[in-house]
Amino acid sequence: MDPLFDTYRLNEEGQHKLLQIGELFSATLKTLRGYCAENTREFAIVQTHLQDAKLHAVIAMCMKPEHQDVPGRPAGQTRYEHP
Repeated sequence: MDPLFDTYRLNEEGQHKLLQIGELFSATLKTLRGYCAENTREFAIVQTHLQDAKLHAVIAMCMKPEHQDVPGRPAGQTRYEHP
């Protein structure tokens, strides 16, 4: 598989970070709702960009070897590849 489309199996720390990232973006959105008019095109764009930013934050977090859990793989091989 091309590394661009790699998948990762997360360990407990990675799963915890995944939840924390979601909570951070949720808190950011909640704060912005207090500052902005919600039923506008601009706020819809804000939400879309936050979703996009969260996606990339999750991918970046998953790429850190210390967040990956790949049992049975040789040392140094952290990517999980489907058989």
